[in-house]
Amino acid sequence: MAFNKKNLVACLDCKRIDRLERNNTMKTIGFRCCGVAACIMATLPVVAVRPQTVSAPGHGVQISELELFEDGKNLRGEIVRAFADEQVKTTAGKMYHETTVPAMAFDGDVKTKWFDFRASTSQAPEVRAAAWVAAEFKRPVKITGYAWSTANDYNERDPSSWRLQGSNDGKTWTDIHVVRGYFATGTRNARAYEFAGHH
Repeated sequence: MAFNKKNLVACLDCKRIDRLERNNTMKTIGFRCCGVAACIMATLPVVAVRPQTVSAPGHGVQISELELFEDGKNLRGEIVRAFADEQVKTTAGKMYHETTVPAMAFDGDVKTKWFDFRASTSQAPEVRAAAWVAAEFKRPVKITGYAWSTANDYNERDPSSWRLQGSNDGKTWTDIHVVRGYFATGTRNARAYEFAGHH
């Protein structure tokens, strides 16, 4: 069934249950970066994080873990694949290192990380917009909470603004939760942000 935005009663931000009709639960979730902030996007079978800004200009974006929850249950075990936009690269032809690929954001290990060069403010807007990470699930899921953790170094790369979005097809996204102007703890390899919606 196609996602119908009017079925989204309230976003997680409103502290009201971000209720989706049962048949319109999410299967993909991701995290995307837009310029200098971080965004998170969630899809029905797919969810993505889209960083929009980072804590300081000139840097890429990184997180060690993105955790997604359905009624308190961590959905890591139901992820089929982690992915990102691999069509757009920096002027130097970069996206991320082979050790900081999208899967690292969902592996349950805060000692690994997803790091994307494209979020740097030295890049063109269309390049920065390509800095996001997403996860596809084996079934449609209902996202009722999420959390992300800092990576091992450079707090300037921490997301400061982001969007959690959901999608049925990994192409068309609907906002689930939007955060702006957030500054994470300086502690590295630690949970920096978490949100739990009401049930």
